[in-house]
Amino acid sequence: MMLQHKILALKANDKGTDPEALVRDIYKAVSQMKDQLPRDILLLIEQFVSFYINISIHILSAFFIELTQTAKCFCGAVSSHD
Repeated sequence: MMLQHKILALKANDKGTDPEALVRDIYKAVSQMKDQLPRDILLLIEQFVSFYINISIHILSAFFIELTQTAKCFCGAVSSHD
């Protein structure tokens, strides 16, 4: 599996996937490609992986629900002023 696919699989958090195994595979692939990847991409991958392994799905779900509600309120406020 390519590095991009592993990162997307971690983000998707599908049932039956093992996030720990994906993180191991991502770091292994990055280790093998580190001479080919620019430093900013390496940092971006590290930040991305850290984000997804440190935030539980419950917290992330609550965040997206709150964000959606805020967006609906904001859009309603903007359209009422037109």
